[in-house]
Amino acid sequence: MKRRFTWIVVLAGALVAQHAAAQGIRVIKIGDINSYSAAPESAQPYRNGWQLAVEQINGGGGINGHPLQVISRDDGGVQGQAAH
Repeated sequence: MKRRFTWIVVLAGALVAQHAAAQGIRVIKIGDINSYSAAPESAQPYRNGWQLAVEQINGGGGINGHPLQVISRDDGGVQGQAAH
């Protein structure tokens, strides 16, 4: 259930960003690198929190009319993967 919710939020965010880009609206992009697969017990609540925040911010019109998009990467707990 949680995994399904996560994918729904991610897809909704991607659709908002694509719609904004198609209309020429600047999208504010934020990067996120975390160890989601290596430490899901601590990383997943964090991910759920920022996804909810992004959904609420975009639902309220974004920041100064610009929607947020989070680009998230899983480093798998491998130190060298975080920078690539």
